[in-house]
Amino acid sequence: MSPLLIDILERAAWTFIQGFAAVVLASGTIDVTVVQAAGVAGGMAVLSLVKSLAASKVGAETPQTGIDTYRY
Repeated sequence: MSPLLIDILERAAWTFIQGFAAVVLASGTIDVTVVQAAGVAGGMAVLSLVKSLAASKVGAETPQTGIDTYRY
């Protein structure tokens, strides 16, 4: 698996985890089920995937992480 694909999948996974945690924590103020929270987080992860794939085609040749170690 290419480093770019690993990076994109890792970003999407962390986006899902962060989104799920945010919705679950907010469920104290709003009425949200775990399934709804997972749906919101899944949508966020898909948007992260699409954005990362688009950025890899249009943006800089290497991720803007400050560490230039990727070779695509």
